[in-house]
Amino acid sequence: MRGTNANNMSNCKTKPKPGILWVLIVFIMVLSIVLILAVRTAAGTERSGQESYYYTSVCIQHGDTLWSIAEKYSKKTGIPVREYLEKLKKMNGISGDKIQAGSYLTVAYTHQESQEVQAVSANSFGYR
Repeated sequence: MRGTNANNMSNCKTKPKPGILWVLIVFIMVLSIVLILAVRTAAGTERSGQESYYYTSVCIQHGDTLWSIAEKYSKKTGIPVREYLEKLKKMNGISGDKIQAGSYLTVAYTHQESQEVQAVSANSFGYR
């Protein structure tokens, strides 16, 4: 009899109902999708706050320094002058602080500056 009672007790263990198991699986899947979308949205928002940069070459004039050029082009980028100066040097493969008049430097600027440059150019040719 004892063997029979032991078998009956093992059969008495409660097993989760299949309906509850499916609800749990669906809930976990939906939660995963919501979290993935939330992360993507947050990442997209972060990226959209970043400014678009454009690049151009400028001719170094007599009396220009890396600092003066960095100061001029960093104003509207939101990048501190020192940081922009380091980016400027890296962008142009410059290790020291010396530049030569008549040489060209690649500089970065923002879209807003691009529109201002176009407006100034158009006005200087009589366009409005």
